[in-house]
Amino acid sequence: WLLSAALIGPQLRAFEGVTLPDFLAARFDAGHDGAAIRAVSASVIVVAYLVYTSAQYLAVARVSETWLAVPGELVMVIVTLLALGYVTTGGMRASIRTDVLQVVLLLGGTGLAAVTAVGAVGGPTALVGQLRAVDPSLVGVGMEPTRLAGFALAFGLGLMAAPNELSRMYTFRDSTTVRRAILVSIGLQAVVAVSIAALGLVARLRFPGLATPDAAAVRLVVSLFGPVVGGLFVLALVAAVLSTVDSVLLVSASALAHDFYAQALPALGAVDRPTDAAVLRASKLATVFAATVPLGFALFPGPFGELVQLIVAFYASLIAAALLPEILAGFHWERATPRAALGGTVA
Repeated sequence: WLLSAALIGPQLRAFEGVTLPDFLAARFDAGHDGAAIRAVSASVIVVAYLVYTSAQYLAVARVSETWLAVPGELVMVIVTLLALGYVTTGGMRASIRTDVLQVVLLLGGTGLAAVTAVGAVGGPTALVGQLRAVDPSLVGVGMEPTRLAGFALAFGLGLMAAPNELSRMYTFRDSTTVRRAILVSIGLQAVVAVSIAALGLVARLRFPGLATPDAAAVRLVVSLFGPVVGGLFVLALVAAVLSTVDSVLLVSASALAHDFYAQALPALGAVDRPTDAAVLRASKLATVFAATVPLGFALFPGPFGELVQLIVAFYASLIAAALLPEILAGFHWERATPRAALGGTVA
């Protein structure tokens, strides 16, 4: 986030486009209004977010199965319909307004749960001592340094280039507001990250043989608070999923309707330039596509498996490798060429 505040966010806001491929097409225009780099980068976005959205559906399924003993498949369908409902009717404005409420629920729920969970085992010092007795690696470096570095780079660099995060930059008043918002978000996300980490550590003590790691936090909170009060934490997790899904649907729909249908295809002469009404219809259809295809992935995981964190790591790696070098070079290296940018994205 700090690197994004310095190197990407304010610059993208100053560009005043609509999507990330808008910038790449303008900066690396090799003819046809940058149709090639626009189409390729939009393809990467769509593929990555189809996979990423399936992880969000799987996460909410784990929550429902652990808390309510409700079939995860049913809850995934309900979440899909909810997200589709307010994204297709309200667009970015509805997404931002609902995100405010969802962030409040997430901060309050995870923070309260973490404080209570750590207190239940005797406090931070007692928690560390019990974890060290079970497995010293739980309070140290728990994996090989190269693997740890790989995960850190995948998530960190992926976040810098994440189109669902960068698309919000266009909604701020100016570049200064972008920098301030990023700094505030760092503090808010730190609270959530520390809270979730604490819950995970306590869950490791309470449920050492848990079959599904994705269910650990929910199982712990329900055991501490009971099904009613614990439900508040569950709602916080569902809010986090919905907050992510709505922004991802907007980005995926924009890539399909705006970047492909309205920009790249007409620039290549494949179709006539569509009217605004036609683009709006295409955007709604693209939103339905972006929501329902990942639902199929989640219902039938196939080669991706069912572990949420693994799917997210795959998404982050793809975004970081395919888009981040071109974004940074586009803003900060005048000698970067359209051919190099296109080759880098494809490779």
